[in-house]
Amino acid sequence: MGQNKKANENMYHSYSHLFEIPINCFRFFTVYGPYGRPDMALFKFVRFDVRKIKKLIFITMEIMKRDFTYISDLIQALV
Repeated sequence: MGQNKKANENMYHSYSHLFEIPINCFRFFTVYGPYGRPDMALFKFVRFDVRKIKKLIFITMEIMKRDFTYISDLIQALV
């Protein structure tokens, strides 16, 4: 999926350069709200039944950090 985002950014840059049109591109990540995708990590964690599972184990070589943005906050910032 990262390649698609980068390819789109390259296409926007080329189009802007060729036609002398200023373009701003926003790439939002970890945005959640009432119609969020059920496969997002936030919703998976919320559905976790902590009574049955004692702890979460993440297999990673790095410290994991996530920051989530609520959709109405994002809209307010853009307006």
